[in-house]
Amino acid sequence: MNRRHLFLLVAAVLVSGLVFAQNKAVVVSGSSQPVRKWDAFCADAVSSGVKTDTADEAREATGWNAVLKRYGEGGWEPYQMLTEGKHITAVCFRRQLQ
Repeated sequence: MNRRHLFLLVAAVLVSGLVFAQNKAVVVSGSSQPVRKWDAFCADAVSSGVKTDTADEAREATGWNAVLKRYGEGGWEPYQMLTEGKHITAVCFRRQLQ
């Protein structure tokens, strides 16, 4: 083992230690809240296949209810609705990363 190999070995150990240190859980104390990381996206009415996009028609078969149910079964929760007057143009969903 020459000096170059020894240097590469030490560098690899140091880098792996830094990566491990960054993956540790964050400790919170007192009244502070832990930080949550979310995966999020917004589904618009056109690409989701919503034909009746008003809030009054959301429970119909061609309304937003089917989209909410489909993504809800996948673990997504709606957190924001984008509206234009009475029309819901998009719904944003999120789920917590593990």
